[in-house]
Amino acid sequence: MSNATDNLITLPYGKGGRPVVLPVDGGSHLYAGTLVSQLTATSMLCPGSTASSGAAIGVNVAEVNNTGADGDKRAEIMTDGIFLFANGTAGDACSEATAMFSIVYMGDDHTIFDNSNGSTLQPAGRFCGMEPDGRVRVFVGMSNLGDAINSAALVTIADTGNFTTAADVEAALAELYQNLETTNAVVAIPLNAFTAADATPLAKFASAGTPTFGLNLADSEALNIRWNNDATPGTALCQIPLPLDLDDTAAAELEFICSKSGATVGDATTLTITAFILVVGDAHDADANCGGVTNALVGNATAKTTAKLSLTIAAGDIQPGARTMTFTVTPTAGLLGTDDLMIHAVNLRYKRKILTS
Repeated sequence: MSNATDNLITLPYGKGGRPVVLPVDGGSHLYAGTLVSQLTATSMLCPGSTASSGAAIGVNVAEVNNTGADGDKRAEIMTDGIFLFANGTAGDACSEATAMFSIVYMGDDHTIFDNSNGSTLQPAGRFCGMEPDGRVRVFVGMSNLGDAINSAALVTIADTGNFTTAADVEAALAELYQNLETTNAVVAIPLNAFTAADATPLAKFASAGTPTFGLNLADSEALNIRWNNDATPGTALCQIPLPLDLDDTAAAELEFICSKSGATVGDATTLTITAFILVVGDAHDADANCGGVTNALVGNATAKTTAKLSLTIAAGDIQPGARTMTFTVTPTAGLLGTDDLMIHAVNLRYKRKILTS
């Protein structure tokens, strides 16, 4: 659709309406019988559907071509009245099924759409029925703008804190929901939540060439769970609640922040994980192991250098109704020949879903 390039016949419907004279935007050409708006920045009159302008405020009475500066010419418009306009086509057309007094939109400055084309069109006014020849009756004026201007797409935001680049409430809400639905959330798992494989509480780490492991304070500042350099390390056990906003259609990730006491190239350690998810309504032993083996540390990385080891829990293993996950962690057998392994932090990373109730 495109704005008028010639004067149109003004077609009021019934009685009512009032004339108002307002300044015209510099460079704007207003044709008779067309819808007019005001520019958001200056409130100068411009053709309806002009970029950076608002809802229709009236119908222009006589042609005005302001080739000068803002306000050099003024235009008389009719507002608070019902006028007849051309109807949109196909899926944009109004019909007898369009609800009375619903908001209709400017496809251009003389054509009416029954939708906003994805919040890209400004309101023309209120739908007031159809003419037998297919033209649309529209009430144009200030009383129709309350709900329209208060729609989220048309309410501007000041954002004095510079928190968003969005210019209106609709865009800001879309940004917030996009953030909620795509930003990963984290469940931090405290180290003291781990036990030995038989649920015995962890003891303080004691250095010895055995599968023994335990809580350790490395170099007086880094709490960790530490394993001796043994060929068959022991297994740590933990259970965590799964958050209610966890998206069970997306994968999750177990993350382990680790370091080694040395830099032995052959000690490119991985973690072997078993994981079982408890689902409400299932038997407590119904789940299959959804664990696996993490990526590997760099064996000859500088001693004490921390790195991330991770394991992906596939979306298909996270069933609706999932409430807890019990998992074990074991340094993979045969990969701690010389160095000790330390786990400093454990997290579950997951994708959020928007809760509806």
